[in-house]
Amino acid sequence: SDSQIVARCLYSQIGCWSAAHRCFQGRYDQIFSIAQEVFGDREKARRWLRTPPEGLGPQTPCSRLYTPQGYANIQDLLMRIDHGICF
Repeated sequence: SDSQIVARCLYSQIGCWSAAHRCFQGRYDQIFSIAQEVFGDREKARRWLRTPPEGLGPQTPCSRLYTPQGYANIQDLLMRIDHGICF
């Protein structure tokens, strides 16, 4: 099963958001945090999430976060970038 808990929803104001959006937001927050560490800057991380990188075709990292598999792929890509393994 692809079902997994990615992040707990701690914000009461998003109680009306759909479960799919809450999952996306949890994944986005986690990936954004990792990207900030990898790129060393909030704006660079934000820009990277909205720009299609090599190997993903026309999809942005942000658009891949709607599925658990997409989240895992982006997390893996960031780890490879951080370790200098990505072209």
